[in-house]
Amino acid sequence: MRRLGTKAKHDGFVWNLLVVVLVATMAVASVALAAENEDEERNAPIDQIIAAAKISLGDAVAYALQAHPGRAVEAELEGEISDSGTDIFYEVKIVDASGSFYELKLDPADGRVLADTLEDESEDAAEQQELQQALAGAKIDLATCISAAASENKGRVFAATMEMDDGSPICEAATTGKRHQYEIEIDLVDGKVAEIDRATYDDDRDEDDDHHGDRGQDEDDD
Repeated sequence: MRRLGTKAKHDGFVWNLLVVVLVATMAVASVALAAENEDEERNAPIDQIIAAAKISLGDAVAYALQAHPGRAVEAELEGEISDSGTDIFYEVKIVDASGSFYELKLDPADGRVLADTLEDESEDAAEQQELQQALAGAKIDLATCISAAASENKGRVFAATMEMDDGSPICEAATTGKRHQYEIEIDLVDGKVAEIDRATYDDDRDEDDDHHGDRGQDEDDD
């Protein structure tokens, strides 16, 4: 009888332990699902974010350089649209005369500078080195790259950055239209468009577009 009692207690302990584990697992899953739903609510398609911006990426670069003289190496429209409100801003990275990197946050409605922050060299050393190399070999500025990308009639430019590609300085610009997003590679020496990559909104399928053959195909994307 004592053995049966001990076994019953043991079985009861195991059952209780299983219940605790099950409840804990369900709680973790619920938290993960809530976090995923929260992310979905925070993130908005880039075309919706662009629609909320009143000034262009090129204008944002111009405003940033007026406020903080130097050379722009990177610019992007960032932010979120959700049920709780809108948080959209331009971020422009500038290298000043001393070689220091600054990130400026600008209001997308009027170009007003919201923040001007010195970058931490220790955290972004590799990126800063690549940007410096691209800047040293560049014959055109970031604003010219943005204009070149816009002239391709591939929608509105929402990001552009200088970088190195196989030892050559290039500008990688991103645009969006009604049906597609594009990445446009521009040679920083001669300002010519070297390559256009297209991604369809529906399936995000990447397609390499021949620059000359694709010109004018999607002019209704702007």
